[in-house]
Amino acid sequence: RRSAGVPSGEAAEGADAGRCRASGFWRSVAVGVWRLVAILGALYVFMVGLTLLGDGFQVVGGKTAGSMFESINNPVAGLVVGVLSTVLVQSSATSTSIIVGLVGSGIMTVSM
Repeated sequence: RRSAGVPSGEAAEGADAGRCRASGFWRSVAVGVWRLVAILGALYVFMVGLTLLGDGFQVVGGKTAGSMFESINNPVAGLVVGVLSTVLVQSSATSTSIIVGLVGSGIMTVSM
C-alpha cells in the first residue's frame, strides 16, 4: 500500500521527464540565441572589414585607382577590368564596396 504523500515510481519518472524536456527546451533556445548573436557579430566584423578595405584602397590607390576604372569607355573592356579586379581581391562584395567608396569620395564618377 502507498502513502498519500509519496509519488509512485511512474509518477516520479514522469516528473523527471518533464523537467528534462523543459531544460532541453531552454538549452535549445539559448543555443539559438547564441547562434544569432554570433552570425550578427560576424556580419558586423565583415562589414567593418569591407569599410576599412575600401578606405585603405582610397588612401593607397587615390586618383590612380579611380582613373584606372574611369578611363575605360568600352563596355566589354569595363567588364574585363571588373572581372579582373574581382579575381584579384577574390570577393565581389569587396570589389563593389571599393567602387562605391571611390564614387562616394568623388575619385570616380558614374555616367548613365
